[in-house]
Amino acid sequence: EQAGDYENALKLYEALYENDPQNIHYINSLYRVYTQLKNYAALVDVLEKRIAEVPDDISSYGMLGSTYHRMGNEAKANEVWEIPLKNETENALTFRLIADYTLERRAFEKAIDLYSRGKAIAEDKIIFSFDLASLYTLTMQYDKATEEYCFILQNEPKQMTTVETRIFEYISKPGALDASLSVVEDFAEDGNLSLKYLLARLYTEKNLFDEALEIYLLIDKEHSNGGKDLFMYADLLLKENHFKLASEIYLKIIELYPNSPLTAQAKLGYARSLESELFEEYVKSIPLWKPLFPLSKFESDEIEKVLTAFDEVVELYKHSEPAYEAILRMGIIKFYLQNEFNESTSLLNVVTTEAPLSRSAADAFFELGNIFLIQGDLNEAERKYSALLSNNRAQNDKKNAAAYKLARIY
Repeated sequence: EQAGDYENALKLYEALYENDPQNIHYINSLYRVYTQLKNYAALVDVLEKRIAEVPDDISSYGMLGSTYHRMGNEAKANEVWEIPLKNETENALTFRLIADYTLERRAFEKAIDLYSRGKAIAEDKIIFSFDLASLYTLTMQYDKATEEYCFILQNEPKQMTTVETRIFEYISKPGALDASLSVVEDFAEDGNLSLKYLLARLYTEKNLFDEALEIYLLIDKEHSNGGKDLFMYADLLLKENHFKLASEIYLKIIELYPNSPLTAQAKLGYARSLESELFEEYVKSIPLWKPLFPLSKFESDEIEKVLTAFDEVVELYKHSEPAYEAILRMGIIKFYLQNEFNESTSLLNVVTTEAPLSRSAADAFFELGNIFLIQGDLNEAERKYSALLSNNRAQNDKKNAAAYKLARIY
C-alpha cells in the first residue's frame, strides 16, 4: 500500500479480512485501498455488513457515508451520516467523529451543521467553537468565524493570544477586517477585557488610531496598569512605522505616570520615535539604488531635538539599559547622519566598555567595526567584529552580519 501497489495490497487485506471480519483495522485498510481503486460497490458491501453486525460502530457510518459521497450520491451520504446522530442528545463526540468524515469529503456546510449541533449539547463548547471558526474561515464567512472567536473569549479570556493569532491570519482577506470589526464592536460592549484588547488591535489594523487609543486609555484607567497597556500600544505603533502617533503616546505615558517604572522606557521610546522619523527622512535623501555611495552629512533641524531626547534618558537613568541604548542611538546618529566619526566612536566605546553584556553592546561593536572599516583601519575593524562574535547576548542575525564583514576584511 505504501508503495502504491494497491492491487496486491488489496489481495492481502482481503485475505486478512476473510480470516477475521470483525477486525476494525482490516476494515479501515480495505476502506483506504478500495477508495484508491474506486471499487465503491465492494466497499459498500463490507461496511453494510459491518454495520449490520456492529450497529454502534460510528466510524462505519462515517466511512459508508463518505463512500456514497464519492459515488456522487450526496443525499444518501447525508442520510447515512445522520443515522448514528438521530437519537444522540448527550454525547457531542459522536458529532465530531462524523464531522471528520464530512471534512474528508470537503462537505463543509454539512460539517458546520454537525459541529453546531455538537456544540449545542457539549459541556466543553470551546473546542467546537474553534472547529467552527476554522470552517467559517475556510468558507470565507469571516463574520461568523469572528463570532465564534468572541464566544471563546467570553468564556475563556486567557485564549486571547490564540484567538488574536487566528483572526489575524485572515484579517487581510477582502472584507474580513470590516466584518470582524463589526462583530467585535458588538461583543465588546459587555465589558470583557480580552474583547476590548481585540477591538483595539482591530482599530489599529483599520488605522483608526484615535478609537484604539481611547480603548487603551479606558483599560489603563479601569485596571490601574500604570501605563502598561499604553506602552504596549506605543511599541506596536513604533514597530508598524506610525512614528508620530507613537511619540505622542509615549509623551502621554510620561505625563500621566511620571513615577511609573515604565517612564524610562517611555522616554526612550519617545526618543526612538523621533529618531525613526528622522531616519525616514534621511533614507529619502540618499541614493540607496547605488551599490556604493559616499556618506554625506544630513542637514536637519530635528537632529538636535532627537539627540536632546536621548541625552535626557542618559542623564536621568545613568548606567541602566535604557541609558546605554540611548548612548548607542546617539552614536549611530553621529555616525550616519552627521559623519562625526570621532564623537560616534567615543559614544559607542562607552557602551562596549561600561556595559559589554548589555543588549546594546552587540550593535555598538558592529557599528564600531563599520566606522573603522570606512576609515581603512582593517585591524581595528576586525577586532570589533570579532568581539561581537564572542558576545553571548548577540543575536544570530547580527553575528552572521559580523562574520560576513570579517570575510570581506580577510
